[in-house]
Amino acid sequence: MKIMKRRKVLGFLMGGMIIFSSFSEAKDSAETEFTFNVKPPTCDLTVPSVYNLGDLPQGIKNDYASFDIEISCPVSMKTAIVAKNLNGVLNTDGQRVTIPMPNAGTDKGPFFWLRYGSSRIYLRGQQSEAFCSSTGLARRCSLTPSTRVNENSPWGVGSVTIGFTIVYPA
Repeated sequence: MKIMKRRKVLGFLMGGMIIFSSFSEAKDSAETEFTFNVKPPTCDLTVPSVYNLGDLPQGIKNDYASFDIEISCPVSMKTAIVAKNLNGVLNTDGQRVTIPMPNAGTDKGPFFWLRYGSSRIYLRGQQSEAFCSSTGLARRCSLTPSTRVNENSPWGVGSVTIGFTIVYPA
């Protein structure tokens, strides 16, 4: 019985040495690459859903009361806004939109644009043409809508839709 115990212990020790020796022949080091994506916090953008310009008299250029766009972020970060014309015909300057009117061409108007401060904003939705750029938690930017209705502009009911998007410049 004692001989059996010794052989079991000896066998166990020998087996353990074999296991340990196999670990000792492993490489000295190994590498693992971990990949991940850290997404920036997103900000909220608040704009009026409808802004009624009322009646547009022919032969008049008109500036209207400003409206506010509000940006709210969970942490202080650099943001800006881009604007994009979603209907109507964007003029070649990228800043004025011909208001779509029933049975009318696009060369006579009426025309619509927005100003931020004293400058017209681009309505192409391109980050390189962003406005209201700043760093912070929250801010308010005022835009002024303007129209021009030529004497020969078509009449009727029309509308323009502008989409606003927050961008995160570097």
